[in-house]
Amino acid sequence: MYTAACKTVGSKSEPCIFPFKYGGQTFDRCTSTDAQPGSVWCATELDETGEVIDNRWGNCDVGCPGASENNIFPSCNHYCFILVYL
Repeated sequence: MYTAACKTVGSKSEPCIFPFKYGGQTFDRCTSTDAQPGSVWCATELDETGEVIDNRWGNCDVGCPGASENNIFPSCNHYCFILVYL
């Protein structure tokens, strides 16, 4: 099942696929399992058993199930710098 409203971030934004299997668990929303701190991810392609295919996942955009407003820069992998000009 695709969730058209939920996509990954970045220049190659792709739709998330739910549910997906990873590490012996089934997920129906973005997960922080094995993610960089502050990031959540989803599957973008599955094998015939519903398992995430290696390297076929992406960080979830804000608004996806499991993502929060605290995760507004998911593609930075916790190394973003924000400059504020006063």
